[in-house]
Amino acid sequence: MLKDEGVSKLCAGISHSRSLVYLNISQNCLTPKGMANIFGSLIGNNSICSLSVGNEGSYNWNRLGKVGASALNDLLKKN
Repeated sequence: MLKDEGVSKLCAGISHSRSLVYLNISQNCLTPKGMANIFGSLIGNNSICSLSVGNEGSYNWNRLGKVGASALNDLLKKN
């Protein structure tokens, strides 16, 4: 499970990748801040085709919140 503590390392890799086409961060107990950081790292990434952030079942939920939703909106506008 990634949690927010692991997001900075993942974001560093994402921001340098030009071949990432699929990213699944589902069920990682991410807070809105963690989600926003991931979305921010994807801005300008032209290779990503699929991003899964959802939750299956009723455990380890990611929480989007207003901060995450705003960052996702920015990502969609810029990519």
